[in-house]
Amino acid sequence: AAVDFPVRVPTAPGFEAPQEIYLLDQDQGAMVSFVYPAGPELPASDETGVGALLTQFQGEAERGLIEKGLPDDGAQQTQLQAVTVGGEPGFWISGAPHGFFFVCYDVGECRQERYRLAGNVLLWEQDGVTLRLESSLSHEDALAIAESVPAPD
Repeated sequence: AAVDFPVRVPTAPGFEAPQEIYLLDQDQGAMVSFVYPAGPELPASDETGVGALLTQFQGEAERGLIEKGLPDDGAQQTQLQAVTVGGEPGFWISGAPHGFFFVCYDVGECRQERYRLAGNVLLWEQDGVTLRLESSLSHEDALAIAESVPAPD
């Protein structure tokens, strides 16, 4: 009820009930984050220490902005790959930890999440909402979880 968009919950096994739910930045465009603990089927992320973090917000993930957040230090190259989730375009970002930029619909400006760096991320849009799954999962496993997110009624 605190956000102006339908919050989606994956139906993939182990993702139906997040352990924790957070509401962030209400004044500058709300973000809802689900936290899933690490376990035998869900390895801990080096950056967050949790199994997975699924964040949802009204905003646009633009390729140019994503590329700005990717490091190019030569030691560990970050890869950006175009993907499709539920027939919609998205991005798989893997490799070195990176920042995160997005255009927030509520304020109409580019923002960067500055609180931490991210590891492997699957980023896609679904009916005006951007979803961002961060985990240590493989590309294929992350896509399977994303495909389990139902479209809003």
